[in-house]
Amino acid sequence: MANQQLDEYNRINDQMMALISLKNQHRSGSLSQDTARMFFMACYDLDTFREQILDHGLIAEQKLDTSTRERIAGDDLFLLEFGINWIKPALTAG
Repeated sequence: MANQQLDEYNRINDQMMALISLKNQHRSGSLSQDTARMFFMACYDLDTFREQILDHGLIAEQKLDTSTRERIAGDDLFLLEFGINWIKPALTAG
């Protein structure tokens, strides 16, 4: 398992399953187009998500420290976990 990095894969998979379960607990049915786009970008299109954060102020309301910005810029796994946490409020809203 360690040789194939399955521990990391399983950990992220568990987070994704929890995210989907959370959405289903708070919202039945499909997501709005905007929320679905946000979800896809944060969880599956990391290059665009990174660009939107670093170059286009996607999360300008959140003051990111230098260390977090550096990790977003260079660590895909960190960015994916950041995206999972970032999208949660949109999936549980109204």
